[in-house]
Amino acid sequence: MQLQQNERLSTAADLVTAARDLFGKHGYDAVTAPEIAKAAGVSRDSFYAHFSGKLELFEAVVAAEFGYVRTQITTKVACSQNALQMLIDGGDMFVTTCSAPETFRILFVDAPRVLGHKHVHRVDSESTHAALRLGVTGAKLAGQLPSEIDVDAITSLMSGAYDRAVIDGGDGDYEAQLKSRQAIRSIWMGLSKLAQAEDRRG
Repeated sequence: MQLQQNERLSTAADLVTAARDLFGKHGYDAVTAPEIAKAAGVSRDSFYAHFSGKLELFEAVVAAEFGYVRTQITTKVACSQNALQMLIDGGDMFVTTCSAPETFRILFVDAPRVLGHKHVHRVDSESTHAALRLGVTGAKLAGQLPSEIDVDAITSLMSGAYDRAVIDGGDGDYEAQLKSRQAIRSIWMGLSKLAQAEDRRG
């Protein structure tokens, strides 16, 4: 029984990996379920034993891609010197990772169109958005963000700013993206200075 379960999970993972590669390179509309099954080395019957169709598999790919981005962020901030630097480093890694052509196509082009913004937001809220909220909370507790700032509000606003930075560079306009990164960094540094001033007054 355990062996069968492991084989089932392995096949599902193979399908997600193959689909991610094809969706990232060609886009959702240009890829078919039989093509994915062939790339994964499984039969069409096996494909449909794991996923009801291409759409359900795409949902799994999007969730996995968000998880991958969060892992990249977590790895990057492990070397950050303080809570504020974690926010800056994590945000930069988010933009860098999501700007890769395959990730950009999956998360910023196809996912909102195919699955809808509400679905994407729900998945994001459990991955990269959650990572950003954790970073904001840590910086606030460390006194590097103003005490009166609302964690959820600033997380939502800055999440949108990071998404915009990715979109600005999505067509290869990395100069515009760099300007967005610098602007975001200035926002974090400005808020940190406000927190320092607040600390001196207190």
